Amino acid sequence: MKKLKICFIVLFAITSIIALFSSCDDQEENTNKSFLVGTWKYSFSSSGDSYVLWTFNSDGSGSYYEWDHGKVDGADTFTYVCDENNSKIIFYFKEDGNEVISFTKNSNTSITVYNFFDSIEYWFKQN
Repeated sequence: MKKLKICFIVLFAITSIIALFSSCDDQEENTNKSFLVGTWKYSFSSSGDSYVLWTFNSDGSGSYYEWDHGKVDGADTFTYVCDENNSKIIFYFKEDGNEVISFTKNSNTSITVYNFFDSIEYWFKQN
């Protein structure tokens, strides 16, 4: 009986350790995405009527819409992974493949994006 009790205690300890490490991984992943979730705007004209809206959802999906002088000029959906520790976002587009960008987090509502289609962009959070 004593051996059975010890086995249960060891099994419980191992299960608890595995659960603890699993919950830390989930928590870190959600934290890394949290600042990015929402809609971000990048204006590419001084008049403000040409811009892109990037929407990042908490489930790792997203979409973008491009307006050029008041008309929709492009739209697509994607999935993404945000690696905040290494300042990278990996986009997975269905038609166009993958795109990896680097960014600098200026604040929770402003980032500078590098190497996105060979440009430097300033994105501002809308919500």
